[in-house]
Amino acid sequence: WWKAVSTGAMAGPSTADLFAALRDESAPLSADAMEAFASGVKLDLAAGGAECRAEVEDLVRASVACSAADRAAEALIVDVRSPGEFARGHVPGALNVPLFTDDERAKVGTAFAKQGRGVALVLGMKAVRPKLERLVNEVVRLVEAKEAEPSSASARARGHAPLVVYVHCWRGGMRSSSLTWLLLHAAPPGSLDVRVVRGGYKAFRRFVLTRWHTPASLTRASSSSSMASSVSTNSSLFEDAGVSGDAEKDKKESAEKRPEPRVCVVGGRTGVGKTAALLGLRAAGESVIDLEGLAAHSGSAFGWGG
Repeated sequence: WWKAVSTGAMAGPSTADLFAALRDESAPLSADAMEAFASGVKLDLAAGGAECRAEVEDLVRASVACSAADRAAEALIVDVRSPGEFARGHVPGALNVPLFTDDERAKVGTAFAKQGRGVALVLGMKAVRPKLERLVNEVVRLVEAKEAEPSSASARARGHAPLVVYVHCWRGGMRSSSLTWLLLHAAPPGSLDVRVVRGGYKAFRRFVLTRWHTPASLTRASSSSSMASSVSTNSSLFEDAGVSGDAEKDKKESAEKRPEPRVCVVGGRTGVGKTAALLGLRAAGESVIDLEGLAAHSGSAFGWGG
């Protein structure tokens, strides 16, 4: 299958021809060739619909499914950022398949800032082309392992669609796009459903932070609660120094007041994983009140019915 990509048998000729030349480690690289390849990758993905079908909401649902032990996860989340980026913050349930080491990423970023995009693309390709085949093989291996799980295998036996692979980097740029292009054209036709996440991890992080707020009826002190701190640490969602700075400010303010309950309300639409979040917090040692569980899953939508 790898040879098929290189010869252009499974890809658009212009992009595939460029790729065949660029992946040759003995061949020189130019900024113009890399710009042309980057444009070809974007056009190929747009034509295939890969970029249009993966929004941050899709990634959130996939994360909940991958993190819940009682669900059949029909998705795989692949984070192609460097190990350091992944360690500072990542989508729960994501697996790290880094294109660059931390040192390589730093050099590419410096080149981009000081010498421009073309030079950065050349430097990035030099770093990544010796390991392209290994990267694709690693993702294929992860997909095969996920599909071999009893829950996934039984679901597919009932006629479900192939496993969805969500690929993301920091902003949904060249790193995730290039690996997605390779996966789509290297794997047998129809065997993989690979999607680039629009906006990448940055969009996911913004999505979560805009929904992490203190209800108006509670004090600001509740935003620095032990539950909030546990979620911040365990799910690796928050990495800004500003978040910890706000927590320190809240702690100082609360010290000047009477001790008050520290409460974090978990809410959301049906199926987003509220119960899974509560069970995870309980397993981490937090005090949890599961109102739905106490009511034996009887809601108020049907009055006294339950």
